[in-house]
Amino acid sequence: MRSFVRRATIVGVFGLGATVLSSGCEAKKATQYVAGISTQMTVPRDLKAIRVEVNVGGFQTFCQGYKVYDGKVQLPRSLGAYPSNENALNTNLPITYTIVGLTEDFDPASDNPLYAFCAQPKIGENGARILRRSRQPYVRDEILFLPMPLKYSCYDKACGDNETCKGGRCVSDTLVDPEALARYTPELVDGTGGDCFSSQLCLGAAAPAILVDPDTCTYAVANSPSAPPPVDPLADPFRQVPCETAEECPSKSCTVVDPGAVPPAKKGRCEPLAAGTPWDGTNVEIVYDGGLNREVLDLDPDEGFVIPDPANPQRFRLAPGLCDMVKGTPANPAGADLGAACDANADCKSDVCETRYKAPGCTTNCGFCASGHRITAVRASGTCQAKRISQPFCAADQVAQMGAGDGGVSSNPTPPDDCGVVELKPPRAALMVVVDNTQAHSAFFNADEIQAVELPLKDPAFEKTDLSLLYAPVAGGCAENAAPLFPFEAAATGRVKLIDSFLGIANDPGALLPGAPSYEGALASSYAALSALPNSTYFKRAVVVIGNRDFNAESCGSIAGTPATLAEAARTAPADPTKPINTYVIQLAKTDPTKSLTDDVLDPGLFSLVTAGSATPPNPDARGTKKNAKDSFQQVINSLATCVYDVADNARAPVAEKDTISFSDPLLGTTTKVAWNAACTAEGAPGAGWNYGASPSSGTKRIFLCQASCEAYRTTLAQASDFALIYQQPPIAVPIFAHKEACEPN
Repeated sequence: MRSFVRRATIVGVFGLGATVLSSGCEAKKATQYVAGISTQMTVPRDLKAIRVEVNVGGFQTFCQGYKVYDGKVQLPRSLGAYPSNENALNTNLPITYTIVGLTEDFDPASDNPLYAFCAQPKIGENGARILRRSRQPYVRDEILFLPMPLKYSCYDKACGDNETCKGGRCVSDTLVDPEALARYTPELVDGTGGDCFSSQLCLGAAAPAILVDPDTCTYAVANSPSAPPPVDPLADPFRQVPCETAEECPSKSCTVVDPGAVPPAKKGRCEPLAAGTPWDGTNVEIVYDGGLNREVLDLDPDEGFVIPDPANPQRFRLAPGLCDMVKGTPANPAGADLGAACDANADCKSDVCETRYKAPGCTTNCGFCASGHRITAVRASGTCQAKRISQPFCAADQVAQMGAGDGGVSSNPTPPDDCGVVELKPPRAALMVVVDNTQAHSAFFNADEIQAVELPLKDPAFEKTDLSLLYAPVAGGCAENAAPLFPFEAAATGRVKLIDSFLGIANDPGALLPGAPSYEGALASSYAALSALPNSTYFKRAVVVIGNRDFNAESCGSIAGTPATLAEAARTAPADPTKPINTYVIQLAKTDPTKSLTDDVLDPGLFSLVTAGSATPPNPDARGTKKNAKDSFQQVINSLATCVYDVADNARAPVAEKDTISFSDPLLGTTTKVAWNAACTAEGAPGAGWNYGASPSSGTKRIFLCQASCEAYRTTLAQASDFALIYQQPPIAVPIFAHKEACEPN
């Protein structure tokens, strides 16, 4: 067995620092690249070894493996290389560095082909988890620093030949402009120079980034002139303490936001930062996979962020691949769902066919479809200028960025080799939206009121919920089986049709009907449509009623009972007792449009329908604030899309007893871990934790969160959507993840 390749055309130096060796034969200035290898992933959980390969002019000239944890973290490291003869320089032979990160520890006697004979790496095989490649020509008479960071956005991402991964996407491995690289100094690796990046100083005051454009993942640093203001100054989350004078504020700065305030109310709110605090920079930290990893981003268009508008220097846009991870966008929309068997990425919707758990000898369907990485928090600070890709972390921060404690010692020194993460998805659900389309509800059909419905329906938690729409009165008045305006379809497209229908009426008020709404026909038809959906496919079903009057009025003699009677029957006595249908109600316009809000009276039948339709009704009064509308929809989200999850029931799916489930708070960046609890076998089980419960089919396992853990998750979900509502943006995603035992977030 030949262990490694190492030839004389390359001089390599590998250690905690970097030493550049000269040829010793000439007085000429050295020509060299020094590759700096670093990571912010957790060591040794995500990275136990690296293999470094150097190729000059198409020939492999150096190949060596190295531990990255040997009782202490052994990163960052550096490697210097240059041709040994003038001919190599004159022909300008390209040099390619390939860094492979592995979760199989390095051993000189290993039979792993990546170590034993420098086989070409393939992500997902032989412990290879991440690959970084860079190809460039030599620049004569220069010693240049070549940053080679191993970033979690590229973990488990396979790319083709002559490609490398940056920001979760495969791009060319050719460096376009080598002369843009920094001149090498040892401080660029060891972080001892005065220009190093201090994460404590520069991100210690990080706050949730303010979303500006969800489509392009454009954000702004909170409290900066580039950030959009909250719709209501009194609701500004960064000026929470009321004040009259600066002395009342820890920051000694009080801003008037309500000049008309009458005592005991106060006119001002405390600023979060003291006057004169430097706040003109932009630095960004992202959190991955429910708190599993976090990274400080560089100012870089491919794997960090850019400043798209010089007029707004603290407004930033994430790299396209990172934006995909914020949205949870599957690279491959075709293929199979999570947990299904697969052989290649093309077989899966998520573009990840996980093969690390395949059985020995397996030749077909050897993997399972897994989710790609998700960014679950974006936080920003303005205390320092943006970090550059060649700027090292300060020495004191380097090991901390890799999850190690004092002296570089890990709190989890012996994790398993097969750590993996799975994003959990709720089972499929269905929601019918019923809206009063009579003339007395015309106030609903305007941009502001429609937005109060549109924003909650954009909640990412609705990803697995199908939507449809019925108006009240339905076509045919009291028909009990009126067809919805469109069949149930995924929220992403269903909500577009739903909002377009509302806007169509807003642009044509003559389409509104005279008289009173007929909720009996709309509800009876809704319950019939929902009950017709196959039980094996849909976990839960619900109706949400939006109107402003006559919620419990009888208008259909052919239908027995009031709307409340129908709602209670759908909830308590459905044809299938395991499939009750909840009914939620939101009054989004005044009962009498001619009166002021203070003089208006809620429809007397409102609470009869509310209490009949749901065992835990929210406040249905949304006449004066969109917050109440959001809270009502939050109840619908909680019921249909939280705390119950499905995974494939096969040996490949890496969710087992004693694994950890986690989610991260997108506002605070903190992580909540949920441990396995044998008692959590049904929805609403008391206590904290998770476990499997009764499964709907032989091919699926169903996961339940205990009540306390469920409420903690729902609280985080609600707070995130409340924050987004302040800026009139769609709710922030709070996905939830399962981690293998001993592989959970720190």
